[in-house]
Amino acid sequence: MRSEIITAKQRGRQLRKDSADNPVHEAVRRPFFRGSRAVLLLAACFILALVLVGTLALRLRRQSQETERARNEVAQLQNREKELQSRLGELEQARAELLKTEREKSDKLEAERNDLKNQVAELQKSQLNIPVYSKLLTEERGTGEPLMVIVPPAARSVMLRLRISKPNEYPQYLVELIDAQGNTVREAAGLKPVDDGTLNLIIPRSALGEGKYLVRVHGQRGKVQSKVAEDDLLLTRSK
Repeated sequence: MRSEIITAKQRGRQLRKDSADNPVHEAVRRPFFRGSRAVLLLAACFILALVLVGTLALRLRRQSQETERARNEVAQLQNREKELQSRLGELEQARAELLKTEREKSDKLEAERNDLKNQVAELQKSQLNIPVYSKLLTEERGTGEPLMVIVPPAARSVMLRLRISKPNEYPQYLVELIDAQGNTVREAAGLKPVDDGTLNLIIPRSALGEGKYLVRVHGQRGKVQSKVAEDDLLLTRSK
């Protein structure tokens, strides 16, 4: 074993000696190692370049994906904005139409209120000179004296207080005033008896001329109506 180690050392010394004695062999070996280093360095640079290019490509791809995602989000937001603006426009239009309708209703109610006020004022004015005539009506005409109505010159209307035998038999009543030719010259539906069981009917002066009339009363219950009383009325106008 020891002899083998000594032999190896001797061979190494001999090789070094041969190299020193042979300059050509040394000159060939050095460029070979230098070329190997250059190849390794070039390969390392190439690998590094590939890594950098791959990293840059991956980064660009991610940036492209983020840009596309951002573009899609912007498009969605723009579409949502358009939808909201359209909905807002519809709500504004509906609001304007509602305000217009409410304004028209308010104007109509105001006109009706003013008309009713005028009617009440006219009624109150006419009631200062309104004569009242009362009579108990029978089921069949001609069983008693006719109702005599005299309209004074200053009276704008007259009031008939018509009494019937069973005022609570029907929830409401219809009163007709029929002239001698059989024409209905005055009609009032939906009348309800007052506390004393009478049906009050106001007739404008201009609606009636002098002559004989028939007063007929119908009881009303829903769409069904039935005659309950009738009597004659004789109207004259005083000078």
